[in-house]
Amino acid sequence: MKRRRSALVMMLLVLVLLAALAGAQSRYARTIRSNLAVGWGPSTRHNYALNKYYTGIGDLNVGYKPADGSGVLGSSIYRQQSMTVSRPDRGAPAPQKFAVRPATPQARRLYQAPSYRIPTVRVPARAPAGAIGAYLSTSTASASAYYAAAAPAAAKAPRQIPKQVLTSLVPAEPAKHRQQMIEGERAFSEAKYARALGHFETARRLSDDSPESLLSLGRTSFALADGSYSTTAEHLCKVLEIVPELPMVRVFPRSFYGNQQDYLQHVSKLEAHVKAHPDDFEAQFVLGYLRWRQGKEDQARQVLGTLVAAADVPHLTKGAEILLASIAGAEQVRLDELPEMAEAVEYPCAGIRLSLPKGFKLAPLDRARQILKAASSSKEEAMTIVLAGQPVGEGVTPEGIWDYAMRFWRTNPAVSELALIEERDVSIANLPAVGRLFTYSSRGIKAASLGLCFIREVERPDATGDAAPIRIGYALLVTSARKQMHSMIGVINAVARSTELTKISRPIDTPMELTDTIVRDLHGKYALRVPAGWSSGHDEMGVVMGRMDYLLGGVASPGVRVITLDVPESMSAKACGESAIAHASKQQGFKIKILSQGPAKMGQIEGYQFVVEKRTPLRASPTAAGKAGESKFSEPFIEVGRMVSAPAGDGRRSFYVVIVTCYDSDATQAQAVMDKLSDGFVPLRSSRR
Repeated sequence: MKRRRSALVMMLLVLVLLAALAGAQSRYARTIRSNLAVGWGPSTRHNYALNKYYTGIGDLNVGYKPADGSGVLGSSIYRQQSMTVSRPDRGAPAPQKFAVRPATPQARRLYQAPSYRIPTVRVPARAPAGAIGAYLSTSTASASAYYAAAAPAAAKAPRQIPKQVLTSLVPAEPAKHRQQMIEGERAFSEAKYARALGHFETARRLSDDSPESLLSLGRTSFALADGSYSTTAEHLCKVLEIVPELPMVRVFPRSFYGNQQDYLQHVSKLEAHVKAHPDDFEAQFVLGYLRWRQGKEDQARQVLGTLVAAADVPHLTKGAEILLASIAGAEQVRLDELPEMAEAVEYPCAGIRLSLPKGFKLAPLDRARQILKAASSSKEEAMTIVLAGQPVGEGVTPEGIWDYAMRFWRTNPAVSELALIEERDVSIANLPAVGRLFTYSSRGIKAASLGLCFIREVERPDATGDAAPIRIGYALLVTSARKQMHSMIGVINAVARSTELTKISRPIDTPMELTDTIVRDLHGKYALRVPAGWSSGHDEMGVVMGRMDYLLGGVASPGVRVITLDVPESMSAKACGESAIAHASKQQGFKIKILSQGPAKMGQIEGYQFVVEKRTPLRASPTAAGKAGESKFSEPFIEVGRMVSAPAGDGRRSFYVVIVTCYDSDATQAQAVMDKLSDGFVPLRSSRR
């Protein structure tokens, strides 16, 4: 139930962004052409104050790739190319990266990372090969070196490490301290912390301060701490000097505890100590490290940032700065993890080809502007991907789409704590785009969304002379729980990289295939299979379905509506249809010409069909004499109405009327759509029964 509730909340902002794509688009003014030039007004710019140590969406640049490493910790340091986080500015321009890249030489940055100085740590010549291996065999290893941009020619191929959590720091290769590490970890898991401390201290001496032994000593002194955490802080600071990239390694203190209750008690004890002694900076440092290992990134930054600002203890300040920078580096690496992608799929009616990560399943479309919607199959990491599109006016920009959406969200009572974290000019499929990362809360659910908005121009099918092109705005949005923010960024990065623009096809000219998705009448009277790429939903009359035609200004063509009518049992299908046509003509002012009529099946049920050419009344124009002139009508479009009936009880009969509307199409095309839909029509039991 909680997961379902979370998924519903995650989709809330997705639906609002779809509304933003429509934005101030006026309603289809009963003529296809009138909708092509409608747009939003000028966009507004905003400035946002951000947390000092927040890392944001990223530079979108190729970053440093660490050298190959080996050993327990070294082999756990990895990196892949992808969207990167904001990093301390070292003054050197970073190479460009991603299919998403700065759209202008002066890319907008709402966030500037702190310019604190990261000390360069010389690697001792005695650094053991089995500890962090070749990764520490370079001349220097520091957070500063980690952030340095490497020339593409010098960069080695990206690589991955196993994703499992390290539960042992015992070296795999023969070493003098190996047995002591084995005995120490065994004693620690058995809650014999004092004995473990002795083994790890011996291992430290034998290995000449190996990072594995120092990290084990820090964990054990934390377990034994009684009012002082200075020894734990000292060991952690020393490890960070040797391995500033430590947060990239998936090694968590609680994984080494045989008794998890002990771990919880030790953490609770530390929290109480820090609360009672706010000036104990050693304890604050240890708490900041643990907060990171607990996945509480914001709290870790807050604790460590406060320590850097307040503490006057050089080794602690230095350790906190390295830890802050290396945490950002670890997040950088997490952002750079590209998921394994499925084969690319083309969406011809939207002019888009892209890939989705494996494990994502397509979901039914429930909004007309949606091109695709997918959800991850992972129960632990619920995530949604939505791509939407809408023809927009001449004055609309990607920023305008975002600004409209943000203004709407701020007035939505279901959304609170909405915060724009970062905005960046990027590009996707060689088009300029604007990316925004923001967080929000809704009904207690903390979520994050990252989206890219971009606009393309296509020539009108009937273009003559200086006719303006059709402009289509796209929005690619990924939504997840806030704690999965970094995985979300990797997902959108991979999807954006795969995105290509293709020729746009009209839905009426695209092969139509029925899916296994079923849309049911709200009263349980009938069901329809939804064609691939179509959106479906309900209005006050019944089921509605359709597919947006971008080349006709965004109208649903084909569009389908199903109406249920309860009539006297003696009325035939033909009489029902004729009555409806007469009403639309006389009472509503439509100009209707019957092209054909006759028996037709809906599913396996015999029924009746009308094919009509229809014109919508626009307005009446008075003559010069002041008398009413003749009415003006829209361009003609085709409607096919097919109806079947079933007894409703009490001397009445229910007619299920399926109406297919097609613009700029002929009767043969419209009837082909109806024939396909009829294959997926299933009458259900009467609600009265």
